[in-house]
This record gives sequence, structure tokens and C-alpha cells, in this order.
Amino acid sequence: MFGARKYFAFMFIMKIHKILISAVFCLALATFSFAQSAGETSADEKDLRTARLLDAVSLYTDGQFASAAERFRALKEEDPTDDAVMYYLGLCESYLGNMDKAEENLLGAHLADTANEWYVSALTSLYAATRNSTMMATYGEKLLRMNPGMYNTPYLNTLVADLKLRQGRDSLAVQYYDRALELDPAFESAWLGKMETYRLTKNYAAFFQVARNYVSNSGFERESKAQYLTSLMEAMDQEFYWVAGSRLESLIDCYLSLYPADSEVRMLKVSFKYIVEDYDGILSQCDTMYSAALASQDKEGMVKALTIKGDVYNAIGDEKKSIKAYSQVLKLDEDNASVLNNYAYILCEQGRQLGKALKMSTRAVELEGDNATFLDTLGWILHLMGRDEQAKPHFKRAMIYGGKESEVILGHYASVLEKLGETELAQYYRMLEKQKKGK
Repeated sequence: MFGARKYFAFMFIMKIHKILISAVFCLALATFSFAQSAGETSADEKDLRTARLLDAVSLYTDGQFASAAERFRALKEEDPTDDAVMYYLGLCESYLGNMDKAEENLLGAHLADTANEWYVSALTSLYAATRNSTMMATYGEKLLRMNPGMYNTPYLNTLVADLKLRQGRDSLAVQYYDRALELDPAFESAWLGKMETYRLTKNYAAFFQVARNYVSNSGFERESKAQYLTSLMEAMDQEFYWVAGSRLESLIDCYLSLYPADSEVRMLKVSFKYIVEDYDGILSQCDTMYSAALASQDKEGMVKALTIKGDVYNAIGDEKKSIKAYSQVLKLDEDNASVLNNYAYILCEQGRQLGKALKMSTRAVELEGDNATFLDTLGWILHLMGRDEQAKPHFKRAMIYGGKESEVILGHYASVLEKLGETELAQYYRMLEKQKKGK
């Protein structure tokens, strides 16, 4: 994408070339401006000032910005109202990195002559360089009015549209986005801006119409479309889900019909299935994910699909299938901390293979020592093995890392303390457990 800095750098270069080509004309204007403001100044003084101005402009066009700035400052001190001097001094200051002084001078030139296109262009370039998008768009809009033949670009129209959206002028924002798309139907920033305008104003019918066209457009990168769908899911609140959730899911389906192997977006589909507790639907999506990952030898994708399957089977109480899925994961990724923990917890809940469970749980804690759930699993296995003294430190550590937010962990810790005869402390944690259950 043609960024702000590159675009305006290009426009600035074009402007400088035009100034150089018509240098005599520009300098004549500057001289005329000075003569008008000089009043009763003598002809010799006027000629001297003109010569000094020519000298300063010559230094500027040669790239000697520090020397030129010094001369322009002296000229400005003599006549603070000379807009040509302020303009060139502002350009010099911007090249020297003095952005505040550049802004002060360029604004002064613009206020003195609001119809001068180059003053507006220089301000737009300055605000692009300083990343002030609001002011950049403000002056960019003026450029569009002053010289649409030169400045009517998809980028500048989109920039102005973004400003109108921030100002709450939604209809005008859409108009500018449409102008950008008329100039370049594949200008992605305008598509995204237009969609966001409709989404933020809750015009969902228009939003999904544009969004479907965007997702199905082969001219845009798959990664950009996936990123946008992910951002939509992250921004989805309860109201959006109930009003437009099914249409968002349909939009994701549209994407997946084009890119079935995209596991990241497939996960968005899984999220919808989780919301409605459609476990069969989740397992079906996992099978699709796994097949696509296997075909492309995507180990990470296979691990993700199998892990979700194991978690789902665990949630619905099918421990045999859960263990099978977890075992497949560990063949691909033996240090998958989450799977090691979950597998170990199933075994300890079944009261069997506690030695194997202890080994897996210990490794999970080695990998993530600040995970309260993992610490709880390790402590509970040790408790079941009658090793409560060894279990206690793990529960104390779990309390530090958020264990007090879980009634299960609180209950486990209380049981260990009871076994150790620490009755008063055990009662305290039983009380916390009951409070959590009561919420």
C-alpha cells in the first residue's frame, strides 16, 4: 500500500521540480510581495532585499538548508509579514528537523495567503511527516478542492474519509470512500474504511454486503481478509452477536469456501460453535482442520486440531477419546504443557497411572511454573499419592498466581491442609471455596 510518508514525499518532490522549473516566476512573485509590503523603502533597499532573497532561494534549491534558513530568518526579522519568506523558511526548518518551527512558518504563510496551493501542500506534507493524521487530512481536503486534477488520489480521498468518520460525519465519509474506489476499485484502505463506517453506525445490511464483496474479491491478500475477520470477532459484543452473529458466521463460511486450509479463520468458526455449545460441530471443524493440516504437513495445525478435540471430549465426559486425542498431540509435540496437564488430570481423576500422571504434570509445571491450574494438578496428584507435605508448596504457589479465583483449587488446598492437621488454615480456605461456589 502506498503509505502517507511515501505519497507525500513524492508529491513534495514533484512540487520542488515545478518550483525549480518556474523559479524565475516564483521569485518574481516573491519580489512583488516584498515590494508591496516595503512601503516607503528605497529602490536600492528593495533591490538589495531581492538579491538576498534570490541568494537564499538559490541555497535552498541547492540543498543547503541550514545556510538558507539563516538568511530567511534574517529576512523574516525585517518583515514578519512576508509570506514567501515564511514559506521557504518553513520548508528549510522541516528539512532540518525543526518541525514546530516549520509548522509555525508554514501556517503563517498560509494565513497570509489562504489561496496559495503550495502553502497548503507544504502543510499537508509536514503533517504527514509528523504523523498528525487529523491535520494532514484537514489540509488534504483543501488540496482536493483547490486542485483536484493533481491531488485527487485514492489515498488522499481515503485519508479525508477517515477524518470525516472520526468527526461523526458518516455520510460524508462514505462519499469520500466511494470517490477513492471510483479512482481505484482495489484500494483496500477505502474498502476497510467503508465497512467500518457501516459497522460503527450499525448499518449491518450495507456492512455485510460490502464485507462479502471484500472477502470474495481475489484481488486482496488472503492474510488481510483473515486479519479483518479476526478483528471483527474480537470486537464482537453481545449486541452484535444477537443482531448479526449469524451473518458474521456466514461471512466466515464465505472465506473458508475460498481458503479451506486456513486454520486461524477455521478457529473463528469453532468459536461460534462453542458459543452455542455445538460440540459435534466443533469436532467436525477439527476434523476438517486436521485433514487440511495433514495434507500440507502443518504440524502446528495438526496439534491445534487434536488439542481442541481432546478438550471437547474431556468437556463432554468421553475420557477415552480425550486421552486418545491427547496422546496423538504428544507424539507431535511432547512438551505441550496444556495437554500434559489435562492428560495428567484425567488420569488422577480416574485414580490410575498416578506415576505417569505425576511425570506429565511435573513436566507441565517445569514448562509453565506460574500457571495456577498446572500447580493445582501437580499438588493434587501428590495428595492422592499420600505425599501432602510435597503437595503443599505447589498449592501455596498456586495461590500467588490466581488460585484463589478457583473454587476447585481452593477445595484441593483445603483437603491437603486437613490431611496435614492444619485445621484453622484449612477452614479458611474452605470458607473461600464456599464463597466462590455461592457466586
